[in-house]
Amino acid sequence: MQNRSNSTRRRFLSQVVALGAVGVVGGETFDAASGRQRRASARTSRSLDLLTAADFRSHVGDIFRIERNNGSTLQAELVHVRLSNPAKASPSRTRDPFSLLFRVHGTERLPHQTYAIDHAKMGRYDIFLGSVGSPRSQIQVEAIFS
Repeated sequence: MQNRSNSTRRRFLSQVVALGAVGVVGGETFDAASGRQRRASARTSRSLDLLTAADFRSHVGDIFRIERNNGSTLQAELVHVRLSNPAKASPSRTRDPFSLLFRVHGTERLPHQTYAIDHAKMGRYDIFLGSVGSPRSQIQVEAIFS
């Protein structure tokens, strides 16, 4: 029983980077809200770990579709790409950490979890999003790439 428990824990920890951080392992994402694995999208054009802030900068102002687990979609505008402090990055990293801020069209707050994000030019990615800001303000979600 101990071996199975350790294996499950190791698998979980290898797939969850941190709250609000992106984590994809072996072509699957872990949906923390449901506790289930989801296959990475077939339309993903590049691996998430290869994406950089520069890949998103030219798409500030563009509309991205956020697909919820129930199959419905929301539209969100990419409003900000922020490069985190590169000095804090590990020397073994292949990119500098960055974050994306989206303004969601609508009033429904999204739970912190992995969503399929679709963009006409960039393709589709499974990305962990967390709501940010006050509940009375316009709904915004953030993705953090470490």
